[in-house]
Amino acid sequence: MRKPTLTLLALLIAVFAHSFCSAAAVRRYAIVSGANRGGPSRPTLRYAVSDAEAFARLIEQLGGVKREDCKVLREPSLIDFGKALEALRADIKQSRAASERVEVLFYYSGHADDQGLLLAGTRFPYQKIREEMALLKADVNVAVLDACASGAITRQKGVIRQPAFLANSSADMKGYAFLTSSSENETAQESDRIRASFFTYYLISALRGAADSNADGKVSLNEAYDFSYNETLGRTAKTQGGPQHPAYDIQMSGTGELVLTDVRGVSSILVIPETLSGRVYILNTDRQLVTELFKTEGRKIALGMQSGNYSIYVDSGNDFLAASIKLAEKQTLVLDSGLFTSTKKEPSILRGPSIYQGDKPAGPAVKKFEIGGHYSSFSHFLAGIGRPGNFGERGGGARFAYNLNNHLAFEAQTNYWPGNYEQRFLTLFGAKAGVRRSGWGVFGVVRPGFLIERKHFRCVLACDTPGLLPLTVNANRFALDFGGVLELSDFGVYRSDRLFFRLDVTDTVVSQPIGMWRYSASEPPFFQGQFETQHTPRISVGAGFRF
Repeated sequence: MRKPTLTLLALLIAVFAHSFCSAAAVRRYAIVSGANRGGPSRPTLRYAVSDAEAFARLIEQLGGVKREDCKVLREPSLIDFGKALEALRADIKQSRAASERVEVLFYYSGHADDQGLLLAGTRFPYQKIREEMALLKADVNVAVLDACASGAITRQKGVIRQPAFLANSSADMKGYAFLTSSSENETAQESDRIRASFFTYYLISALRGAADSNADGKVSLNEAYDFSYNETLGRTAKTQGGPQHPAYDIQMSGTGELVLTDVRGVSSILVIPETLSGRVYILNTDRQLVTELFKTEGRKIALGMQSGNYSIYVDSGNDFLAASIKLAEKQTLVLDSGLFTSTKKEPSILRGPSIYQGDKPAGPAVKKFEIGGHYSSFSHFLAGIGRPGNFGERGGGARFAYNLNNHLAFEAQTNYWPGNYEQRFLTLFGAKAGVRRSGWGVFGVVRPGFLIERKHFRCVLACDTPGLLPLTVNANRFALDFGGVLELSDFGVYRSDRLFFRLDVTDTVVSQPIGMWRYSASEPPFFQGQFETQHTPRISVGAGFRF
């Protein structure tokens, strides 16, 4: 869950006005930014950057913004913002010369306080954001700020709030609008369940068509705000961060309606018919929530989607329906009742039980494969002397794993410890089981395998030619390794769902020789003694990569 410090930051968002009365060509520009890091005193966010990337994809798909006109900033500095705004002013000047109507969208997701956006310890003041918007000289500017206390920007210059986004605005509309994810004294929150901030997630669902209340295939600013406000407030009412109230500030003049997205312009459309009702969840092939909405009976909703495979779940309260569909390019697919089957609720489909009982932290999406390397040290039994060793052997190794889910994996590991007179190879195959959460995991491992020891012999006494004999003995023995594993991918200033660090503390049980090797310059070495089962403590420290 995104705790108090995620803020919907200032995003001058270009209001996408549909031009019915004006013949002038419309050029839409966007600056979309996300910053997980807000400075040393702020916790690192998980989803601010991915929120920005998702928002950019949506406005390119449904919002009429060309890819070359959409600038995406990841972990930006004030200098990065300055360069992006300077380049945008130059682009707008060219559009003006071509008599184009200009609309600008500025989106920010990350940290903020009641004074401005926080960018790795530096502040981008709200007043400065307003000044930069004015300097753009666009016909319409819209700012979307997904950050804590971002509602403070709506009180700049003593703005008097008006009823939410008057629908009687038009294609010749001029002015600005601010949407913020939280009010002035509130925190914006993110959730592991949806892997996004609440506000951006529901805003994207709205702009896909979930907010199209009049079924005209377009989503207006008023519709998008109403949907995002209600869903964000409803879903945060029982979270630890408390209810989150999105806010707004609009200064617009003109006639008509501000249209943000046009679902009819997308190639693939998913239609939820009038007969279907309840809370609808749409997941992609990675089992990630793409869209969520409450569908009332008697209302048809068309969602603009990318082509691909989806799992659809509908919770009507009395029944729980499931369907798997393939949405082809340029296809309009109606979710008829015949596509669904009645099934039991499966909390795991939405990353944990939280989807049915309020939001709680859940495990991350499963990445099936892991590769890694490690440094390893162990204390072994001194073969041929008959007493435990008090020193460690040092070496390294590699590992490969296949994750069935967040709790169970199969892995293979190989280790090599070099030495002047003795080398060891340990190969293990087994299972890892435990708990993985966002940023950490604790597991137990059991891995059988083989220990191969290669011994080189040297004459010490009564040798005609002292030195290393050209004699090598290979000993292959069964081994069993078991113990605990700690995985870390969250270090406050650094967080990743792919790269992680790993600590293994295990005991390798192996049959060790107790006795004496006997040999001479003319005879091969042979062992005289017995074998006993010995415990070999082992510590490994390394890193891995999931994909």
